[in-house]
Amino acid sequence: MRILLNFDPKRTDVYSYLAEDDKNEYFILYREKKEVLISLPGFIKKEVFWNDYKNPDQIIDDLQISRIIFQNLIDIKQTSLNICAKARGIKTFFLDHGITTEASFSMEKHRNVNNKQMFRKVPLHFRDILKNRYFYYYSVKYIRFKSLFNFMRLPFYSSFFGFFKALHTMTFKERAPSECILFCRPNLSEVEYLYQVKEFSKVHYTGIPFFDLYHTKNDQQVVKKQLTYIDHPYFESSFFGWDANHHKSIALKLNECAIKNDLFIYVKLHPASSKNLWDSYDLDEKHIKVVQSGDYTNTYLSSELILGYSSTLLAGFICAKKNIVLLGWHPKPEVIGIDYSKTGLAHLSLTPQDLDNLLNYWMETNLCMLDHDAYSRFIDNYNCPFDGRAAKRIIDIIHS
Repeated sequence: MRILLNFDPKRTDVYSYLAEDDKNEYFILYREKKEVLISLPGFIKKEVFWNDYKNPDQIIDDLQISRIIFQNLIDIKQTSLNICAKARGIKTFFLDHGITTEASFSMEKHRNVNNKQMFRKVPLHFRDILKNRYFYYYSVKYIRFKSLFNFMRLPFYSSFFGFFKALHTMTFKERAPSECILFCRPNLSEVEYLYQVKEFSKVHYTGIPFFDLYHTKNDQQVVKKQLTYIDHPYFESSFFGWDANHHKSIALKLNECAIKNDLFIYVKLHPASSKNLWDSYDLDEKHIKVVQSGDYTNTYLSSELILGYSSTLLAGFICAKKNIVLLGWHPKPEVIGIDYSKTGLAHLSLTPQDLDNLLNYWMETNLCMLDHDAYSRFIDNYNCPFDGRAAKRIIDIIHS
């Protein structure tokens, strides 16, 4: 069976677990054209590009695709490919890539970013507009009369109001994926807001495949005085009022804390973060190591304390019963996203100055080890079952 992934090829962290599927061939489609060479995981047979095809049927026929897996379905090319594939009896899947928050937070976050930042295929020239519209309207032959009005208006509505509002408003059955694979039940809120999957799609819950390894390694020896700080690209993305001064102040505070308390802190950067920016701060190499690419599972699991903002990764650390501090170190101190501290399984810090008076307490008190009932409730809600087999469940669903 040939399977097409519509995933950002650079974000191998959100799809590499599919390498466990050794029975099928995988292709990947995301970029408009080949601009720079990207190193792909070995299980990806070939990368293909939107600009090589005039319509969705050409993609399907050229690759002889049996399944299509979307990381999201937000632009008109993805929508048209999904429509054509379903009409030809090819299963399409929306596949989760993290723990999302409620739809209202997602809307607020995306209001802070203009369309050119958010959507990689926003056309810049009139010729590109025509090509994209042709690609989209090609699939009109597969649209029921009942859906025709919203189908025709979708590109125009998204141009004026943005894709997220358009997707929520311009609903029709053909636009939804055949099936929806969610990591946990809270994710249904945002996906339902965008795709109305409860009405149009079959929904599966699998647990989080990125954390399968945490299940088998959660007894790893802790290294005393080793901490990990999980960075987010808030400054690089112009989110939540972050500026250069705020970013630098946090880096320098971590450096000061590490030296003062004789700690070794790993600063783990997001793929979209600027490592050059961190390197420019000239942090103490004996106490701080800034890392970005690579597998740092062992580093996370051996750390005595993990500092991080609300994210999917933080949920994984809780699953592994790690000692967590949830950060709200934004210019306006607040937790943005899921407030894991409300589960009773993570400490809460709203300002870097907490490092001065709470650090010792945090390091001595692993909340995940203190409340077994709260831990069980967390697993049931966010990563059930947590058994190291989520990736296999996802692959089995794709095969079915």
